[in-house]
Amino acid sequence: MLLGEIIARVSGMTYAQYMQEYVLEPLEMTHSFFDVPDAQRENVCIVTADDKQRLDQPRQPGFLSSWVACGDLYSTPYDVWKFGQMLLNKGNFRGRQVLGRKMVEAMTRNHLHGIPAYNWGVHIKEKPFGLGCEVDKEPIFSAGTITHEGYGWTSLLVDPVEELVCVFIMPAKVDWWEARPMCARSIVLSGIL
Repeated sequence: MLLGEIIARVSGMTYAQYMQEYVLEPLEMTHSFFDVPDAQRENVCIVTADDKQRLDQPRQPGFLSSWVACGDLYSTPYDVWKFGQMLLNKGNFRGRQVLGRKMVEAMTRNHLHGIPAYNWGVHIKEKPFGLGCEVDKEPIFSAGTITHEGYGWTSLLVDPVEELVCVFIMPAKVDWWEARPMCARSIVLSGIL
């Protein structure tokens, strides 16, 4: 959220407007929305009543526009793949430089050396994180691999050594279970052994 607020203040745009103009449109992410249009709502995967409420809940007056940087983008696996492919290509997608190479390096470099995390009530000794991406999280990954888990059991994995971009969505009614995305990642990575 802090990064989203910095982007909004420096650009003079809301975070969502900035992302739409400078990231989503250049990446041709035509099925990615911060506010899902009525015509697209039937395409949103809804598993629980909370999912439906989250989709239908109007923005409150005084709503901090950068809050959407914390996970309010609705997308498709194909659109998320485009974002991952751009990261793999050091900011380039289909011949267009969407993000600068140095920006991608900053996003995918650990900035939290020795910093613990307390996600979902679990004490994690150290959680290596870049700017929006987990970095070298598990020993099974190649050096420099980044991951990002989103709402609704979505996950992105970008492995620069294997030149692999993997996106998966695993809808479930259960709350967070760390092994679920790890099992899916392990299955994908086992295919290249």
